[in-house]
Amino acid sequence: MLYRLGKIPLTIKVEQMNTNTLSADRQIMSKVININASTAQVWHILTTPELMKKWMMPNLEIDIVTDWKVGDPMVIRGTMNGKNFEN
Repeated sequence: MLYRLGKIPLTIKVEQMNTNTLSADRQIMSKVININASTAQVWHILTTPELMKKWMMPNLEIDIVTDWKVGDPMVIRGTMNGKNFEN
């Protein structure tokens, strides 16, 4: 699967997981995503609010507010299914 975030093309391989086959007592799920990009490119996409919006909730209008200081909050606000949320 090829994604483009800004000028950075990313090839991402996602292993599909069938959650219907997980036992009820299973507390941990894992998902493997292989990204064909440098560590710096991935970090940039993971930590730039405008780019985060594209991979977190691409179909929703959200605001991400943070100063990335240790111990300070990262707030994500938006509307989903007609309801406002803030995490």
